[in-house]
Amino acid sequence: MNDCFEVVKRGEFSELNVVKFQEALDKKEIIKIIENDYSQIILPVIIHDNSIGVLVLEFRPSLELAPEKIRLLTAFANQAGVALENMKLYARAQEKAAFDERQHLARELHDSVSQALYSIVLGSHAAKKQLERNPKKAVDALEYVQNLAEAGLAEMRALIFELRPEVLEQEGLQVALSKQVQALEVRHNLKAEFEGELEPNLVFASKQSLLRIVQEALHNIVKHASASEVKVSLLETESKVKLIIADDGIGFNSQADFPGHWGLKSMQERSHALGGSFYIESKANQGTVITIEVPSNV
Repeated sequence: MNDCFEVVKRGEFSELNVVKFQEALDKKEIIKIIENDYSQIILPVIIHDNSIGVLVLEFRPSLELAPEKIRLLTAFANQAGVALENMKLYARAQEKAAFDERQHLARELHDSVSQALYSIVLGSHAAKKQLERNPKKAVDALEYVQNLAEAGLAEMRALIFELRPEVLEQEGLQVALSKQVQALEVRHNLKAEFEGELEPNLVFASKQSLLRIVQEALHNIVKHASASEVKVSLLETESKVKLIIADDGIGFNSQADFPGHWGLKSMQERSHALGGSFYIESKANQGTVITIEVPSNV
């Protein structure tokens, strides 16, 4: 082990001679003792000029390691270093994605549910004050509270599909999309409609991707489109599943940079990852239609 640490410290090739290994089985079994002489080669695993570990190989003394083989093993150790670095980068990317998702959910909870609860408290206090003096105003205030509660409930149901993916698996993509559209309608005072047929023949991961696409599309509509009507359609043929998100907003030039274009790029990448297609039709002041088609059974 000291030799290993020395190689890491120096960052140089090292060769050790004749090491005995013995292997014994459990005493309740047949015990075999194997004694063979081996040589070891220890190569440093280097990333950005820093040794992060070693690669240890054992071989028979009769095996000659020519210089080209040493170079090949050194290259292999370097590739191992690259692979380890990529694993670290991937882990960091996953952590960042999880953090960004938590931030997104926190914003959604603050912007929707917490605001609704705060307004419900104010509305209920107003109704209480008017209950004896002006019952009509009290009823109006209670209706206001009821609408807020229904909106908050719709928001929570939509957020549950983000917080608990198993709910999507249990209830299906149709129900998830319907609740997303309902939450959009009650929260932003839009005329929103969902059209769906049977539950699409897709694996769970594909349903998750399509749900994310719709969430991103609805977010863009609210933030950039100034739309008054939105329609989400989920259709299926024998070989394809089609998802259509349409709005009557201000539209944009899809060939140029525009607000929300990074969100559209994300939707496009998700569609292509499913082996599907992604189309945008949009003109100034004529709304936008996004169409995604993916193969069934993916």
